[in-house]
Amino acid sequence: DDASKDNTCNKVEQWIKNYKERFFKVVFRKNTENMGTSKHLKINIEKIPTFIHWIKVIAADDILFPDCIKNNMDYIRKNRCNSAVYSKMKYFYRENEKQIILREDKEEIAYIKKIGKLPAKQQYKALLKRDILCSPTAFINIECYKKSGGCDIRIRNIEDWPIKLNITKNGYKLFIMATYTVYYRIGESVTKSEKEMFRESFIEQYYQLKKLLCYPYIEKWRILYYYQEFITCFRYWVIIKVCKNKKNRITGFINAILCILVPQKWKKVLYKIKLLQKGVV
Repeated sequence: DDASKDNTCNKVEQWIKNYKERFFKVVFRKNTENMGTSKHLKINIEKIPTFIHWIKVIAADDILFPDCIKNNMDYIRKNRCNSAVYSKMKYFYRENEKQIILREDKEEIAYIKKIGKLPAKQQYKALLKRDILCSPTAFINIECYKKSGGCDIRIRNIEDWPIKLNITKNGYKLFIMATYTVYYRIGESVTKSEKEMFRESFIEQYYQLKKLLCYPYIEKWRILYYYQEFITCFRYWVIIKVCKNKKNRITGFINAILCILVPQKWKKVLYKIKLLQKGVV
């Protein structure tokens, strides 16, 4: 627990009391001060006993599919994985105590599948320009994690993208399993806000990450990429500074107009049109 100020610790302790007999070992660690996601994860992984070779990280508001661990273990044995396995996830939100499943981003799924077919070196080059949005499904080999550098504690609350970059940069290939393993909750978090258009602290860390881990390794002649980065940065500035980051129809409309200027957004639109023509969606 990263110094929660709510009732989290009491809930965890009650859960341990009810279910600890089902597990080989349960350890509950509590921080006295908030460290942030990256440092918190890094410290706890370093404390894992040496006889454990794989780790499944899961956020408190996400849900594992019933066979998540089994499916991952079967996959790594079959494919002799030695790095990290990522899989498919379903997005959901809660409304009146009900779990509402959202429609998948099929363009993103196609991109993740494409990344899975590449060797480590090409995966790294692709990940420099665009992350794969399936981090909650990560099933990570601890030896690979430690050898490649793991989390980057300079970026306080973004641990997942740096882990992928470090793994592939050090010659380890990411494996993609075409199986659902996690339900990912959409809601208030370190990356999203229910009252604001963007979480300003996250945007700042997002660009800190890019300046440290991405921009120095992307060729300067990639004009389209840097044009897209400029437009995206301008979009955030307009929404946060000019529109005061308010979540309303006017701000949403301005954001949508600025998104039209971003080539990556058009890729998603064109892919969806292609699927509609095929009668898939």
